[in-house]
Amino acid sequence: MSDDIQKKDKLSKKEFFEKYNKLAEDYDKLVKDYDKLVKDYEKSKENHKNLSEEHEQLINEYNELIDNIKEEIEKAKIIVENPDNKQIIQKTEDTNFCRGKIDFALYCIDYDIDNNPEVSSFDKDKLEKIYNVLNKYLSDEDVTNDFRRAFFTIRNNDFYDYWTSSWLFAVDEPKRKLIENINDLKNNFVFRGKNNHNISNNNIAYLKELILQLSEKEIDTLINDYISTPDFVNLPNWKQRIIKEKGLLDHSKKHYIAIKRDNSCCWLIPTIKVGTDENGRRQLKKIV
Repeated sequence: MSDDIQKKDKLSKKEFFEKYNKLAEDYDKLVKDYDKLVKDYEKSKENHKNLSEEHEQLINEYNELIDNIKEEIEKAKIIVENPDNKQIIQKTEDTNFCRGKIDFALYCIDYDIDNNPEVSSFDKDKLEKIYNVLNKYLSDEDVTNDFRRAFFTIRNNDFYDYWTSSWLFAVDEPKRKLIENINDLKNNFVFRGKNNHNISNNNIAYLKELILQLSEKEIDTLINDYISTPDFVNLPNWKQRIIKEKGLLDHSKKHYIAIKRDNSCCWLIPTIKVGTDENGRRQLKKIV
């Protein structure tokens, strides 16, 4: 959170609103500048490739600035609405997962900054639950294999299709990734505009559903409850085993797998890749 918002309780009400209004004015100006930049970019693409690339970089920087200011304004509005909201806002943004940006955490409680939410709809008790999940399961530099197992229970059970750009030649089958680390999770399932069409439901909604379930259940309970459902029985056996057998994913130390095209089995890959010969194939763990 910005220093202006953090120091809100040290400012007079008049001073705080002056700073808030200045932030809003800066945001409006930035949006106008951004609109002009996009128009210039579209025009330059026709004749000036280098200029277009330069504009594209500037547009990305403007997008980030706009998102940051928009979030700061929204956090300020939430705190002004009710100063009691300040503690959970600051706790959430101070988590290792959020690191100052709570757009996704707010999205999880249906407070979607991109859709101009009513400030009165903010629910600090719901955000407290999300904070507890982020703090418990997403506070390190990597997620646990139990978290990956739980991810297999969500929606169409195909979260791994967020990454489709590689092949395991040792078995001549497509290679997938089961979340490399926290940054990989955030880049592909949290930040808006990132690959939100690769899997059967958009990525941000996938992670939101898992976070919401974990806000109500411990991770082992979530997995065990899913195992007793008809959806579990209808899964390919290799997916059933990954969900059910704790420790099975430990063989895939870099979190890569290959999946047979008919979905009948998978191979856990011990590192990022293996050789294409018999020795390489022996390093794989086949799950059927």
